[in-house]
Amino acid sequence: MKRLNIKWKIMLWHSLALLLIFIAVLPIMYLVISDHLYKGAETLLLSEAGKITGLLRLGEGMDEPNTGIDLIQTGTYIAVYSDANEIISGRLPEDFDPNAQPIFNDVHYEGFAEHKWMVLDRELIVHGKRTGWFRVVKPLDAISSALAYFKTMIYIATLIIICFSALMMISGGFITRALSPVKQITKTAQQIGQGNLSKRINFEGGHDEVGVLAATFDKMLDRLEDSFDREKRFSADVSHELRTPVTAIIVNAEEALVGDKTAEEYRENLKTILLEGKKMNSLISQLLMMARSIDGNYIQEMECIDLSALTQTIVEDVTERDENSGITISADIDSGIIMLFDQTLFMRLLYNLIDNALKYNVPSGWVKVSLKKQQSTVLLSVGDGGIGISEEDLPRIWNRFYKANQSTISSSPGLGLSIVRWIAEQFGGSVSVMSELGKGSLFEVRFEVK
Repeated sequence: MKRLNIKWKIMLWHSLALLLIFIAVLPIMYLVISDHLYKGAETLLLSEAGKITGLLRLGEGMDEPNTGIDLIQTGTYIAVYSDANEIISGRLPEDFDPNAQPIFNDVHYEGFAEHKWMVLDRELIVHGKRTGWFRVVKPLDAISSALAYFKTMIYIATLIIICFSALMMISGGFITRALSPVKQITKTAQQIGQGNLSKRINFEGGHDEVGVLAATFDKMLDRLEDSFDREKRFSADVSHELRTPVTAIIVNAEEALVGDKTAEEYRENLKTILLEGKKMNSLISQLLMMARSIDGNYIQEMECIDLSALTQTIVEDVTERDENSGITISADIDSGIIMLFDQTLFMRLLYNLIDNALKYNVPSGWVKVSLKKQQSTVLLSVGDGGIGISEEDLPRIWNRFYKANQSTISSSPGLGLSIVRWIAEQFGGSVSVMSELGKGSLFEVRFEVK
């Protein structure tokens, strides 16, 4: 009993209690019903005996009992005996012993297992002298049959209760086995609560509802663990990306403060500090946008925008900004493309795509920006003749802080493309890439015009 859990103890005690109640109650019911039936029969027998006594009463001047009356009673046998114990009137059941000794004025029982009778004997007194006696016999076959039937029902009910208890125990085993994944889920959840996200249920018991629940729980844990890992990497990458410009600013500030320097040297220190400050500002801005995108708290400022004019302006701005890079920037833009959009987000998307093309380019390379309208679709593409992306890296370039070719490119924080995809999805668009190492890349963003 000590090894049983609480559920099994409750189930066992419940079954035993139910069985004991039936074992105690049913015999009591049997005794009560039996007593009631026999007492009812005895009352009826006494009533009939009283009636018979009245029928057999003597008339005035008569020396013998009046035996000429009809003594046949429904369901009851009556016989009148002489003082010599010989039947002078009436009849008895065939199996009844007519020579059974009388027991006067006391209801008693005669018979055997198959046939049983209730008997009452009374004396006949004439002028103070006994002239004979009569016997009233009531068969108890109906009562015996009823009690036998009830006893059979008791046996059947007891058997049913025993079977039901056994069935409860057996079904309890099946239920315990069926619910074992729930127990595993609880145990796994407790371990996860202690910080162990690597735990899984790994239930192999079938594909029923509980099995599906366990599999779903494992998938949820996979996503949860992956999310926590990405958040850890995100925190580490943020710290690393912020540390680089901060370190550069501190180093240049300390260098400017050490010893006497020329105005040109101070200018170079300030230029470096300004450049690193801009990098840090850009990184913080993108991190803030990324955080808002994760939380879903970014509020879009929708307006009808001339995407053609805005794209041309951005291309010209980047061309002027990077005129000394040696990279040729060209544009192929259809005029009059107007769309409901958030201008800030569109500018961020296009700047990120162009900056990515410039950073992963080659000396004297090229970048081409295209904006076309194809029926109800607006296609924005940015191609380059740069270093390209390997097939292994392609699925991961949309992840935050992921950098392909990290050995050659270290200035980019790796947030640009993840922000591009988020912006595209915010407006029901899609983004795709085609790339080949050594030949360049082509990024395409498609929007449906409503």
